[in-house]
Amino acid sequence: EVLCDEDCPEEERSEAAGVLAQITSPWVENTHRLPAIHTHMCTIVQALTDLAEFTQTPEVFLLASAALANLSFLDDTCVSAIRAAGTVGILLKAQRDNPSISIFTKDQIATVLANLAGSREAAEEVVRGGGVAVLLALLN
Repeated sequence: EVLCDEDCPEEERSEAAGVLAQITSPWVENTHRLPAIHTHMCTIVQALTDLAEFTQTPEVFLLASAALANLSFLDDTCVSAIRAAGTVGILLKAQRDNPSISIFTKDQIATVLANLAGSREAAEEVVRGGGVAVLLALLN
């Protein structure tokens, strides 16, 4: 609720994004047993995408992109939600516009793009947005 409430200050929403990133980390077991995340995936992904798009602070962007990266491992519902929210474009724009972003943020962007590139439905969107070039640049 906090993450999706646009009336909440960014600081509170970023804390919620941080908690979400922690509980959905790939090394945390049983993330598949979080039915509320699956039930509200579209709303959560949209809120994280909006947070990433409109923040002015690199730390908040990192938290939002980390939560998105972790969610992108969960299931196809997240891939569909990421596509619907326009997340790819936001992440690619951030990568292009901020050449000095941290290696940790680059890792989160690469994770989302790689997970989407592995999905038949989303691969075209990644390619169309220049995601392959970004992934190769990040590898370099």
